[in-house]
Amino acid sequence: MIKKITFPLLGLLGGFGVGIWTEFWIKGFIHDLFTFFTDNHIRFHGKIFRSFFEWHYLAIFALIGLFCYHAFRVCTLPEKIKYAGLAVSIFFLALALICYADSYVKIIECTACDDGVRTLEYSDIRYERIIFTSLALSLLPIGIKRIRSQRAND
Repeated sequence: MIKKITFPLLGLLGGFGVGIWTEFWIKGFIHDLFTFFTDNHIRFHGKIFRSFFEWHYLAIFALIGLFCYHAFRVCTLPEKIKYAGLAVSIFFLALALICYADSYVKIIECTACDDGVRTLEYSDIRYERIIFTSLALSLLPIGIKRIRSQRAND
């Protein structure tokens, strides 16, 4: 009984910890992707206000940690390594593609840009939407594996 409570709770807290640890790094990476994909046609100005963690972001990672615990519970070690590597690869690929599309939409919708250069505030980017979509796409293979294993057991 204690294992049924302890391990999911550890997965939840582990995801929460990963969310705290990576929040500022991923946001900076998204800024770099926006700048890179538009050939410096997007610039950021203003003050970066980072005193509190955003609860949406932390809740997403906590739920992802819980999901990964339940999904990986039925996998063998080689499968865990394979699916974890696949999830990380898909996450960064999806993150790059979403940032690419979103950055060009922001350039296209700008009507008063100087020489095609758009200046954005740091809060103009929807970080949670980008990160949640990337995480959801990266966890699809694990979710499909979990559903198939449940159907095979039933």
